[in-house]
Amino acid sequence: MKIEVLVDGVTVWEKEIEEPKPPAVTGKACDIFAGFDANRGVLEYNGIVGEIQKWYYGGDLVRGPWCASSMSYFANKAGLLPAIGGKNDNVYNMMQSCKLAAKEGYGTFYTREELPKRIPQYAICFFLWSGSTMTEGSSKHVCMSEYASTGANIYCIGGNQSDKICTKSYERSKLYGLYVLNS
Repeated sequence: MKIEVLVDGVTVWEKEIEEPKPPAVTGKACDIFAGFDANRGVLEYNGIVGEIQKWYYGGDLVRGPWCASSMSYFANKAGLLPAIGGKNDNVYNMMQSCKLAAKEGYGTFYTREELPKRIPQYAICFFLWSGSTMTEGSSKHVCMSEYASTGANIYCIGGNQSDKICTKSYERSKLYGLYVLNS
C-alpha cells in the first residue's frame, strides 16, 4: 500500500507500507466444537462452566447468561478469539463482532436474508426467539451447528442450552445470522 501526501495536487512525500493483516489464528472451527464436545453434559456453573464465567469476568463467578461467554472461551482455547472478533458475553455484541471479523477475512457472515440452503457443520448460529430485529436486550442465543443441515431444524452444540453444555435442535426459522469461519 502506498501512502502519499499531496499539496495542491502534487506529491510531496510518499512511502510504501505493508498492508495491515488481521492477527493470525491457529485453530479451526472444529476445535471450538471439540471444546464443547469434551464438556458435554456439564451443568450450569459447575466444572468448566464455572471456569468459563471466571475466565470471562476476571475471576468472579457471575451467574448470568453464558452461551456467548462459552463460545468466546472455546474460541480462545482453539486460538480463534480474533476470528470471532474477541471476547463477548452478549449474543448481539458477538454477532456484531463476527460481522467485523468477516470483513477482516476470517470468515463469511450471512444475515437472515442471505442464509445458504445448506447450513454447514461447525457454523456459529445466532438465533432470535422473538421479534424481527436482534438487539442487546432481545431474547437470543448463540451456538454451533453440530451437523450440516438443509432441513427445518438445526442441531447445535453450545453452552446454556437447558442449563448445560449439550446438543439441541433449533428451528431454522429462528436463525437470525450465521458465521462460517474460514478453514
